[in-house]
Amino acid sequence: MAFLKRLLRLVALCAMMALLLAAIPLVVSAERQAQPAVESLAREAEQPAPQQVAVAAVEEVAQPAAPAKTHAAVPAVPAVPSSRAAGAVQAPAQPVSVQPVVAASLSQDAPAEATYDVESTPMRRGKWIEIILDEQRLIAWEDGRMVMTTLVSTGAQDTPTIRGVFRIYRKLDSQRMRGRDYDLPNVPYVMYFKGSYAMHGTYWHNNFGQPMSHGCVNIPTGKAAWLYSWAPQGTVVVVH
Repeated sequence: MAFLKRLLRLVALCAMMALLLAAIPLVVSAERQAQPAVESLAREAEQPAPQQVAVAAVEEVAQPAAPAKTHAAVPAVPAVPSSRAAGAVQAPAQPVSVQPVVAASLSQDAPAEATYDVESTPMRRGKWIEIILDEQRLIAWEDGRMVMTTLVSTGAQDTPTIRGVFRIYRKLDSQRMRGRDYDLPNVPYVMYFKGSYAMHGTYWHNNFGQPMSHGCVNIPTGKAAWLYSWAPQGTVVVVH
């Protein structure tokens, strides 16, 4: 009985040995067959994907060619002044005085000849004021009728009164007027018709009929008071 058991074990061992010997060639063959597939996968991993290659090709085409170098002179860029550098704070401009001054402070550019033809304009109707420089006279007209006239003093030779057709744009009951060589407080009945040119009452001289102002039209105070109440803002003023 013991001998039979030993014999069976020996037979089983031999069978196992035979199976192992038979399996060795199969394993070797499988390894040989698998090796090319592994090498192929490795080569594919090293190569970029087709999509990446296409993108790279598109990028190369999209990049413009480098411009050819030329020998033309390039002008130098001027330096930015320090006052205009980024973050620099510029000083504000000097404020302009709100109070108008008389014409002596303006450039004297009055034309040599009159620019008004009373017969060719429709200003004969309504109220309008005529200032005749050659006669040193002011006339107030209303619907073609003279309602007031007076001698005045317009600008002297160095500071002439401007000529042209204007309108009264500002009226002040009184105002202080100052210039390089004068300081006149409480100038009455001021009527501005162009910039700093104005008609106004005059208390500091009585030499009407002679040019002697700094560009304004000096009027006797009583006549100026009447004109101030008669002529509203917007009234036409003709200086010729």
